[in-house]
Amino acid sequence: MEESNDIEGEAHQAKSNQDADTPLVGDFFTGIEEKEDERVKREKEEFKQEYKRLSTSIKLKMKEDIPSQQDQQAESSTICIYRAPESLLLENGDKRRDFDPQIVSIGPYHYGKEELQKMEKHKWGYLRSLLNRTRGGGIKMINYVKAMMKLEKSARSCYAEYSNLSREEFVQMMLLDGCFVLELLRKFSWIIRTDEDDPIFTMPWIVPFLMRDLLKLENQLPFFVLECLFSLSNVAPHDKQLSLAELVCLFLDRAMLKPMKVINRCPHNPKHLLDFIRSSFLPVENTWGEFIPVNLHTPHLSWGAVGNEYEEMRREIHPLDLEMQQRPKRWADMIPCANKLRVAGIKFKAVKKASKLLKFKNRVLEIPPIAIDHCAASFLLNCIAFEQCYSYCSKHFSTYAILMDLLIKSVRDVAILCDSKIINNYYGSEEDLAQFFNAFGKVIAVDVRNSHLFSELEKINQYYKNNWNEFRTSFMDTYFSSPWVFLSALAAFILLLLTLIQTFFAVLSYVRPPS
Repeated sequence: MEESNDIEGEAHQAKSNQDADTPLVGDFFTGIEEKEDERVKREKEEFKQEYKRLSTSIKLKMKEDIPSQQDQQAESSTICIYRAPESLLLENGDKRRDFDPQIVSIGPYHYGKEELQKMEKHKWGYLRSLLNRTRGGGIKMINYVKAMMKLEKSARSCYAEYSNLSREEFVQMMLLDGCFVLELLRKFSWIIRTDEDDPIFTMPWIVPFLMRDLLKLENQLPFFVLECLFSLSNVAPHDKQLSLAELVCLFLDRAMLKPMKVINRCPHNPKHLLDFIRSSFLPVENTWGEFIPVNLHTPHLSWGAVGNEYEEMRREIHPLDLEMQQRPKRWADMIPCANKLRVAGIKFKAVKKASKLLKFKNRVLEIPPIAIDHCAASFLLNCIAFEQCYSYCSKHFSTYAILMDLLIKSVRDVAILCDSKIINNYYGSEEDLAQFFNAFGKVIAVDVRNSHLFSELEKINQYYKNNWNEFRTSFMDTYFSSPWVFLSALAAFILLLLTLIQTFFAVLSYVRPPS
């Protein structure tokens, strides 16, 4: 009896202990949940504070570093001196040879380069002689410095790449380089005498390299800087005979044998020396391709050998459907090469006073002639680079380069154009010239749909696609591609003719046997 009471007491005690432990366990888990909730709330609050802080920082950054749309448009319209596009550099075998100065640095892009320092002392000598000549007219150093300081901000805005030069360095650079260019132009034009110990004119090999350097896009000063310095320094009696435009044209006559009459076609507001001379080569009437500013929202560009995807995207076609749609005609497919056109019966004619880049009439293809050497090739490349970067100019040189790329596919094409006097080749071998034009036709972008060129190319293509002309071309390519192929075809034809004659007489002897 006592044992049963003890057992019941122990059971009761255990139950009591269990009931006492239950609220302790519940409180433990409740505490954990509360701590977890606090941690989640704290993390959410920290995340909220973090993204608010980051959002505020980005807004402040936008206000500080990003100009308004009006400022961007104003800045882009003043920029006219660029670095050469990477696409042109990649296609150029010697990389920067045609864009980097070899003798003299003009402007901030190549300022202070060690390999160009030899010419710096000659710049100071030219500045000294200019000051000595103009001091009699009351123009002193302080007048030049004051004028350049007023133009510093405007001049800086002409460069696409920011210059780290201080104000003092930038003003000194403009004054020194600008006066050097003007003195060179005067000496090239025999307006002032050259010193007997002037190495630029006593060493004939320097002059071609110097001329080439002055026509490189990265080696330019804004033209208004040259105009300002010219007006200040043009005080001596003999300096009043010619304007700055006439000096530039005389320099052009020396550099590229361009006649003085080009001054009538010079622009009223050239951006720099390269742009001035580029414009002097343009036709009187703008018929090579009307100028259409590039609109970033409607990129109506026809690419040399790429860009078909962009052309389709302009038509609001989804990129995934590009391959399913018929692609627009490539530049490379617009017209055949010169050799195929010649075989199809088209003749090539060089027309010096052409107002159009291309004219096709009565199976005659008229093209303005070009004499090309390494200097002219460098000038052409820099004009193309300027036209590809600057939206507010016509694309004449770019269009011409694409036309040459279309016509030239092999050495035979170059030979045909040279025989027709369209190309006077002083550049190198015919293969070198073919590679030169083919390299840059791939990366040039122009819009020619609103010009006469597109319609002329269509005329040529329609003529070539004519069934008879196509058959004639195929026949000539097959049997007249080389003397040996022609002789083989002729031998086969004679053999076939003799076989037919033999067969004819054999049948005749059977029908009418001899009596």
